[in-house]
Amino acid sequence: MNAQILYKKNCEKAYFKISIYTISVLIGYSCITDKRLAIHYSEKKAKIVTLKDIVSIKTSIKPLIDLNILKISNLIEVSKNNVPLIVGSVCAYNYTKSILKYKKPYLKNNILIKQGDNSVFYNKSVAVFNILSLCLFIIKNFVGKIYESTKRK
Repeated sequence: MNAQILYKKNCEKAYFKISIYTISVLIGYSCITDKRLAIHYSEKKAKIVTLKDIVSIKTSIKPLIDLNILKISNLIEVSKNNVPLIVGSVCAYNYTKSILKYKKPYLKNNILIKQGDNSVFYNKSVAVFNILSLCLFIIKNFVGKIYESTKRK
């Protein structure tokens, strides 16, 4: 599974793409509107997420613990007048890398920081997961939705 995130400060949007092998599963962008996060996954469809929704997502992701990240690549482009952001990025990266090296020694993690005209953040992560855990997660959610719909009637 590949996940890619691209954030450009000048357009105030974070673009994302999730794919399995070369098949795109989810493509879209997110932006902040009225203190809420709008996740656009097509031209006319969007999901509005509040802070309360984000906290509840944490409990629904527990079955996906078998997800193992193998590789993380980051590119940070910072405008020339933001030198403190470059220094902070390098310090945060070194701190995170030392923790990840201890917890997951097989993880390949790299970063490229450069100066440019715009502020841009790009992340590409590669992960593997247990297909049985994913199937059980999908079945559990499907059965739960059927149960909730019959319960309301």
